[in-house]
Amino acid sequence: MKINRTLVGSMALACSLGVLASESGDVTRWVDPFVGTTNFGTTNPGAIVPNGMMSVVPFNVMGSKENRYDKDSRWWSTPYDVTNKFFTGYAHVTLSGVGCPDLGSLLTIATTGDLEPDYHKYGSDYTAESTQPGYYTNRLTKYDILTEVTATARTSAERYTFPEGKGNILINLGEGLTNESGATVRRVSDTEIEGSKLMGTFCYNPQKVFPIYFVMRVSKKPSSSGYWKMQPEMTGVEAAWTPDNGTYKIYTQYGRELSGDDIGYWFTYDNLAKGEQVEVRMGVSFVSVANARENLDKEQGELTFDQIRRNAHDRWNSDLGRIKVSGGTDRDKTVFYTMSGGQVSDTGVIVTETGEVEVHDCKKVGNCTVHLGKVVKGYVESGQRASSAYDRLRRAAIRRNHTAAHLTQAALRTVLGEHVHQAGSEVDDKHMRFDFSHFSAMTDEELAAAPEGTKSKP
Repeated sequence: MKINRTLVGSMALACSLGVLASESGDVTRWVDPFVGTTNFGTTNPGAIVPNGMMSVVPFNVMGSKENRYDKDSRWWSTPYDVTNKFFTGYAHVTLSGVGCPDLGSLLTIATTGDLEPDYHKYGSDYTAESTQPGYYTNRLTKYDILTEVTATARTSAERYTFPEGKGNILINLGEGLTNESGATVRRVSDTEIEGSKLMGTFCYNPQKVFPIYFVMRVSKKPSSSGYWKMQPEMTGVEAAWTPDNGTYKIYTQYGRELSGDDIGYWFTYDNLAKGEQVEVRMGVSFVSVANARENLDKEQGELTFDQIRRNAHDRWNSDLGRIKVSGGTDRDKTVFYTMSGGQVSDTGVIVTETGEVEVHDCKKVGNCTVHLGKVVKGYVESGQRASSAYDRLRRAAIRRNHTAAHLTQAALRTVLGEHVHQAGSEVDDKHMRFDFSHFSAMTDEELAAAPEGTKSKP
């Protein structure tokens, strides 16, 4: 077989296109996101992409006396435990594998029937829980609603399949794992809101707080929408002025922005058809609402939920598939691929007596090391002997940028404080992106000081 444009083959050109079709492997099938999700393992099974800042995680650690682990009754640092079964929403941007509570807020949930803003009452048991890299789903038994979530690097996509009748989409800005309080939300249009929530106080640092900014959109124009806020408890004559004394006040006529400690926003749909789906999209940023909106527009554009889910799966499969293991048991593979991720492929050239291939990626497929590239000179044929060389300068640059990511975190913690923690990263030969949490944009003085912090590390 002669190939004169695009080559997919092994280093010795022994893997043909037919082998790819028959042996293409999906290594994500070995990943079990439920590993470490109980007994203080502090991991979670939510949707996230490699090096992503956004994670969409089922929040099931509040609101029910039946919970084995509850965030308000004991020291607890994760939004999820696999033994709990009371769902109060999806948290957006969470920590995994840490020992102190923070983040895990912006809680979204779908309900049916009359609007209820109290999570003790709107929370639901769930069944049919399933997850794989980049995707999570369950069914809320109280409402017979199928929920599905996926993610990009800085945005989320949620899909809710309703039964016939009245349905609601809620975002609770008063709850979360963080010990900080305070939020603001503003209506932008019938289908879009924006705002921020205060986070922080990670690991006994009460002054280390910062906001997370968000933009949230729903796919269907609601019949009605508005805010809610918990009202203070009043006594005497003062209490006679309000029917919402010490309870949640639902705002149906107010349409500007709202701030408070225990607030939220709701969208209500009066006449949903059986099986009708409403989607929620959210972009986040630790810098500004404008950046959150830019992230949402750039990373999702016109993509459907299924396209975003497929892209998340393919990214995981690509990253995890760079390493192929053999031998051992299925359980061994599950442990290996569950704990893997983040590798960057080499590039280089493959040369035969008749042509040259510029390799831009490599993967493991079946028993083959498969190289993806373009024939840039002459042609190549199956069975030819070939020599290869990887791009040593590119590999060295990747190493430098990977090291720079670790040094950047160390420098930021030196300059800004120990509250800084990594919220995502991306490394290749040309750049290093490091996402982190902080309560404001860095000043010029802090930016100037950061390199010195880096240089001070070995």
